[in-house]
Amino acid sequence: MRPAVLKQLVDSSQPGLSADQAQLLFSCLLSGDIGEIEMGAVLTALAMRPLSVATLNGLINAAQSHQRTINLSTFQTRPLVIASHTGTALQANLMPLLALLAARFGLTVFVHGTLESAGTTTSAAIFRELDVLPCANLRAVSHALESHGIAWVPSALFSPALMQTDALRHRLGFLNCAHAVAAHLDPFQGRGVRLVAAHDATHAEQLAQLLLLRGETALLFEGVEGEAFANPLQRPAIMYFDAGVQHTLFSEETPGTHSARHTRLPESSDARTTAHWTEEVLAGRIPLPSPISHLLACCLYAAGYSKDFNQSKAMVAVRTHHLAVA
Repeated sequence: MRPAVLKQLVDSSQPGLSADQAQLLFSCLLSGDIGEIEMGAVLTALAMRPLSVATLNGLINAAQSHQRTINLSTFQTRPLVIASHTGTALQANLMPLLALLAARFGLTVFVHGTLESAGTTTSAAIFRELDVLPCANLRAVSHALESHGIAWVPSALFSPALMQTDALRHRLGFLNCAHAVAAHLDPFQGRGVRLVAAHDATHAEQLAQLLLLRGETALLFEGVEGEAFANPLQRPAIMYFDAGVQHTLFSEETPGTHSARHTRLPESSDARTTAHWTEEVLAGRIPLPSPISHLLACCLYAAGYSKDFNQSKAMVAVRTHHLAVA
């Protein structure tokens, strides 16, 4: 690694890395061509200022060459790809509920992420309570997708090099670029629909530019603590990107509307409580929060389950007995 590149990274007066520079740098890092000290320096430098669209684009290009691919015989709909690398601490993690609901509708759902995360409730912990266990190898992934419609895939299996980079956050004490890159990976070679969760409105605008630049198929919205599910108390704006075109499927919900007034949520954010609440929702004994219904309808539409968005909303309303989505 050239010292000039690291100097450019840490010097705020210098422009951010170009896509080519970022791709080359991250490729060296993921290939193990950079020593541990240099790797820590690079990740720290990248975290010191917001990543530009060009830099993030280059990082993603590099990571895509270090991921595994999945080949399934047939696709009735586009697979749903969800990254889960942070977990939640302040609110219950409802991403597993969204993934399981999508699989019940017949979508192919590929969830990848970390198994452990200090101080948060991971999707892995909730899935474990629900008897959805991590796949041990690629054959198990294909079997889970074809047999059950959903596979929970550890980062170490899907993208070992990126997982090692992400794991350094515990030693460095902060999230690094790996979790931002992971949301844009697709094991289905561009055929999947990615769920991309933004931190806030400014971050959403940047990600929108990136998705348009890359021509990815994705749903973009403000997530909850980095996880890809809609706030159950206030629906975010939900954008659909397909082949370089952006569509607004839902506008942001006004605070204080019916979503918050009629929503029953888990009493605690721990894995066991969240899993039990999830089972109650799946059994129809607790109403599905309407923002999750809205996002589920978007998933069905983006995956091609229905060619008409209003029909997707109606299907969710009927199947979940929750008319607020219609």
